[in-house]
Amino acid sequence: APGTGQMELGGFRYRLRPTLRLGDQGQAVTDLQNELLDLGYDLGQWGADGDYGQVTADAVTDLQTDYGLSPIDGQAGPETRAAMDLALARIPDPLWVSHLAVADDGAWIGPATAPETTVSPRLVLGTPI
Repeated sequence: APGTGQMELGGFRYRLRPTLRLGDQGQAVTDLQNELLDLGYDLGQWGADGDYGQVTADAVTDLQTDYGLSPIDGQAGPETRAAMDLALARIPDPLWVSHLAVADDGAWIGPATAPETTVSPRLVLGTPI
């Protein structure tokens, strides 16, 4: 947290999927709609029909509101899809970090020993981390 000397790590683990929005059609929309139904969201008389209409957008908006996501826009983007994965108990495999530089002076914290090379305090493409 800023000014406390503590570091907080957070974020989503994204799977590569397109952002779905009003007007989209196809299997990806049907899959999204089935996930919404599994989470208890109402898709009206049409159910999982593969058409991202207003009812689907409203269900996504409701999910975004219920889970405190931002923005609340009715589009099923990476944050919304990641939240749905977690709600459906789809926990991705853990990511492992071998080195992490966090201080302005480039000081290292674990879990691994710092590499032999000197590391700039700024992250620069090609710099070993």
